[in-house]
Amino acid sequence: MQANKRLQVNFHFLAKNNMTFNRFHPNMTDDIMYPVLYISQDIQVTPPLEEEWKGELGVILDIQKYFFIIGLIVGCLGFVICIIGLIKTRKRPDDYQPIN
Repeated sequence: MQANKRLQVNFHFLAKNNMTFNRFHPNMTDDIMYPVLYISQDIQVTPPLEEEWKGELGVILDIQKYFFIIGLIVGCLGFVICIIGLIKTRKRPDDYQPIN
């Protein structure tokens, strides 16, 4: 398992006649993106550490895959329970009298 992270910072030179950069490039007709800084970080994990990571933190990624399905099932069950409760309350007889 390996990962890479890269960052590049560019300076934007505009193609205008009044810039001092045009003294060095008199035929410049387009804007130039000049790279100023480039950083690259690479890492590689050994197979034993990879197995440890998959055993501990990889479980969270597996749960994340099925989170939508679990949420959909729980939501549908909640909806069905609400509909059943609504039907039961409408079938209740209306012969109740207030206590006074």
